[in-house]
This record gives sequence, C-alpha cells and structure tokens, in this order.
Amino acid sequence: MAAFVWVALFLALASPLEAGRNFGVESRPESDRVTGLPGQPPVEFRHYAGYVMVGRGVGKALFYWFFEAQGRAEKKPLVLWLNGGPGCSSVAYGAAQELGPFLVRSNAANLTFNAYSWNKVANLLFLEAPVGVGFSYTNRSSDLEELGDRITAKDSYSFLLNWFQKFPDLKSHDFYIAGESYAGHYVPQLAELIYEGNEGASKESYINFKGLMIGNAVLNDATDQLGMVEYAWSHAIISDELYAAVLKECNSFKEELGDGRRSNACTPAVKAFLRSYADIDIYSIYTPVCLSSLSKSSRLTKLVAAPRLFSELQEAWHGMRSMPAGYDPCTEDYVEKYFNREDVQKALHANLTHLSYPYSPCSHTEVERLPIHCAPHPQEVHECGPPSLGLQRGHGREGPGDVDEAQHQRDGTPSEGREGEEVGRVAGVVPQGAGGWMGGGVRGGADARHREGGGAPGPPLRP
Repeated sequence: MAAFVWVALFLALASPLEAGRNFGVESRPESDRVTGLPGQPPVEFRHYAGYVMVGRGVGKALFYWFFEAQGRAEKKPLVLWLNGGPGCSSVAYGAAQELGPFLVRSNAANLTFNAYSWNKVANLLFLEAPVGVGFSYTNRSSDLEELGDRITAKDSYSFLLNWFQKFPDLKSHDFYIAGESYAGHYVPQLAELIYEGNEGASKESYINFKGLMIGNAVLNDATDQLGMVEYAWSHAIISDELYAAVLKECNSFKEELGDGRRSNACTPAVKAFLRSYADIDIYSIYTPVCLSSLSKSSRLTKLVAAPRLFSELQEAWHGMRSMPAGYDPCTEDYVEKYFNREDVQKALHANLTHLSYPYSPCSHTEVERLPIHCAPHPQEVHECGPPSLGLQRGHGREGPGDVDEAQHQRDGTPSEGREGEEVGRVAGVVPQGAGGWMGGGVRGGADARHREGGGAPGPPLRP
C-alpha cells in the first residue's frame, strides 16, 4: 500500500455513565455469532456478523462483522473501521484484506490468520455503509437516490446506537473510529454526530467516544489533486511536458480553494494524466497487475477515492481505478469470489433478503459529497460543518531528515533546508495539543522538489 498520511485525534472525555459494566458476553445476540465459517483457522476469540436496522421503521439495514479482541477483550477498547470509496466495503477490504484476523489470499476455501490483526489490541468492528454497499440493503429504491455523506453519517450513527443495544457489554469500553481514503469524510462526519448526540444524551444513547484516526485521507480536493499529479511526475509516470501542462491549464487546482480558474484545456490534460495509469497499479506502482482482472472489461473498483475534478472525468477515472490493489494483485478477485459463496453468506448471516445482484467490494452509485471547506483547529472539529482536520501537508523525501525537521518545528528552532534554504513545511511527526484534543500527523512521501500545496505519498517497497 502507498505510504500513509496518518492523523489521530483523541478526545479526553469522561464518560457520564457506567453502562455495560453489568453485562457479560451472554447478553450478546447468539444468533449473530459466527460458527462454521469456511476455511477459518481455529481461534479462541468470538466473532459475530449480521444486520442492524437503521433509520425509522423497517426495510433499511447495515451489515457488520465484529471480532472480539484476542485476550482480555473486556479490558480493551472498541474500534470501528471504515473504508472509503465512497461506496466501498469495510468487510471486503478492511476485514478480509488489511487489518482483520482472517485474510482471503487465494481462490481456495481457506482463510489465512493475520498475525498483525488489529484485534490483537482492540475489539474490532467493520461496517458496510451506506446501504447498497456489500451486504447492506434497503427495501426502498428511493433510499439509493439520496445517498451521500449526510445520509452515511446519519445511518452510521443510528447503526451504532442500535448495535450497542445488541452488545451492551461493550458500551463502557473506550470507543474509537478509524479509516482510510474517503473515510477522511466518513470518520470526522460521524465523529461530529456522536459528539453532538452525546450532549445531553441519556444513559442508553451515550457513546463513550474517545477519538479518531484516518490514513491516506481524502480531505482537500486542491491538495489531493496536486499531490497525485506531483507524485506521478516525481516517479516518472508522466512526462515533464504533461506535468507542466496540468499545472498550467488547471492553475495548480487553485479553483478548489476559490482562488483562480482553470482553462478549457484542463480537462484533456487531466484525462491524459489519468490514462498514464492505464496499466499501472496506482496503489503499488512497482507491483504486477492481475491478469484475470484485466480480462474483465466491465470491472470497476472504487477503493481509490477521487478528488472532485478527477471524479468528474468518469471514463478516464474508471479506467484508472480498474487496477487492483495490494501486494498480490489478484486479492480483490479472491475476496469477491469468497463472499459470493452461499456457505460463506450463510455462516455470516448475510444476504438474508437474497439480493438481486452479486456481492461486490464496491458499489457504483454516485453520491452527494460534502466539500470539506473549513479547516478548524482539532478542538473545533465538532463546531465546523462539514467537519475538517487541520493538516500540514508537508513535503520532503522520506528519511530521518523529515523527522528532524519536525522536531525543530516542535521545539521552535530553525532548521536548514536542502541547498541552505529554510524549510517552512515539513514531513514527519508533528505533535499538537489543543484543548481536550491531541493530534499528530505522520508523513511519508517523495517529491522532486519543495513546493506549496499537496502531498505526494510514496509507494511501498516492502511489506
């Protein structure tokens, strides 16, 4: 996977309740407990999967997969993981390919135990949201026409309130939200609803929210777009000429910040940029692509979250994101086949309504995006709608020097830049404290030269 820009925010909230302390695992829904999952290695921890109704009335349900922590689960926090897209499954990606305990790594009916699963340190919850993603469904077609950031946040919050009723023993645990990619929208927007809902909440509806963490997040269209172009140029994916053309014709994407306009030549320049990834895995540019995926002309994966301008160029963007992700370029194929198995769905209590379409890691429904304009200080996330995060999108080649520069900034001491210039923006770890919030960013990237604007995450060279 590409190097990550991680941002973690932790809110020191004292819980006004002791909910959950009088409950044990016997209070959990035994009907949701997963047993007999095909290919599962033997484990000592329990896991549960199923549906939780959201919204008013019936007919709208979100699918979840919950893994108890390995050892002393009653003492460990609860983490909700969300993938991006928008419209991509946290089960298909987060649970089955990235940080869950059971990884799908072949077409065979067996799962690989993940020695680095996050449930070694936390109780781990994966959610497929919004409706139409993965196994999550609605019986009202009108719901699919109203999808967007607002609905996703609202339904996810409703899911949590109802899920905690199913798992009351976990209400007293410290609760965190984490995610990647378009979860740069999902995570802070859900965090804002939880924060607001907790003000004056009853004992039953209070969520013991402690903080959030997002990686490689879609936060700012201008810097995200510029960063993608600079990364491609600095890694010889696009030429000097095309790089210069995109910056000139698109005015370095300053229009996204309300400063300047792009020319009519911006669109063909961006299309040419996107075509440069036609046969390259954008997540790992040195990794081979999956030949079976290339043979599927209609395949459209959406794990890559496009900034606004790039997403408008649908044909070119679809071609770019058709490349699979991960070190085994066929992993997504394995996952899709696994979750389409009838015995797997039965074990996970999934697809109870017999959906009219096969399981897919990503849906292809267009959604309403909330632009993240305001960039508040971390303690103001709850006051800014739609919420954003105050990030320093620093530059610099990966290496110890980046952390050294961050140290100089934290200590208030000057640092010399490359070729004797003073460095005003840094890459590395920048601890910040603001009110009850504590945040830090970890930057890994590669640029050809220092310039104002977006970041450029580097590709992975080793697992």
